[in-house]
Amino acid sequence: MVCPTCGTEYDAGAVYCGKDGSKLQPLDPQAQGDPAVAARWRRPDVGIAPLLSRTWELFKADFLKYLGVSLLIIIPSLIGALQPFWELFLVFVPLPEGLMITFALQRARGIEPRFDDVDRVVSVLGSLVLANVVGILLTAIGFVLLIVPGIYLGTAFILAAPLVLDRGLRFSEALATSRKVVTERWFVVFVVLVVVGVVAAVMDFLSIGWLIALPLYCCAVVAVYEAAFGIAGGAGRRRVV
Repeated sequence: MVCPTCGTEYDAGAVYCGKDGSKLQPLDPQAQGDPAVAARWRRPDVGIAPLLSRTWELFKADFLKYLGVSLLIIIPSLIGALQPFWELFLVFVPLPEGLMITFALQRARGIEPRFDDVDRVVSVLGSLVLANVVGILLTAIGFVLLIVPGIYLGTAFILAAPLVLDRGLRFSEALATSRKVVTERWFVVFVVLVVVGVVAAVMDFLSIGWLIALPLYCCAVVAVYEAAFGIAGGAGRRRVV
C-alpha cells in the first residue's frame, strides 16, 4: 500500500497514511495503483540529474559483469556466416538487454547480480520478445507517420522490459503501463536517454562505445523504472511498518 499524496509505502493491511492521513492505494499499477505511481514519479527529487546519477551508480557497481555480457554478444558475430543472422536475432530477442536489466534490478534491490540470473530472463522470454517486437513495430509505424510519433513511442515503451522482468506483466500490459507512466515525465526520460546516447557516442571515438552503450542504456531504464514504480520486493522501496 502507498500514500497517493506523499508516496510513503506501508505494509499490506494499512489503511491511512500516518503522515498526512490520506487513504492508501494499492501499489500494483495494473489495479488501482496509478495514483501511487504518480506520487512516486512526481516527487521533486525525480529529475534528470538524479536519474543520471542513479544510472551511473548502477553501471559502475557491476561494470565487469556488463563487460562480460557485451563480450559474449560479439563472439557469434566473429563467425562471418553467422553475423547477419546473429544480429537479426538480437534485434528481436533481447536476451542480452534482459540480462543486463536483471543485473541492474538485482543491484537496485541490494542483491549481488549473478550470471545465473539469466534463468529469470528465460522464464519470461516469450513476453519479453513480444514486448520488444510489438514495441519496435509500433515505433517504426510512428516514424513513418512524420517521425515525431516514433520518437514519442520509442521513449514511452522503455519500461516494458523491466515491468515484464520485475513484475511479470504480460507484454500488452507492460507496453500500455510503460507508455502511460513515461508520458507523465516524457521529456525528463527523453533527455536522460539522449545524454546516455551522447556519452556512448563520445566513447565510440575511443573504440569502446559498443562496450558501454547497451549497459548504460539498461541502467538508465532501471533508474527510470525504480523512480516510477520502485523495485518489487526490493530495497528501492521506502517501507513503513
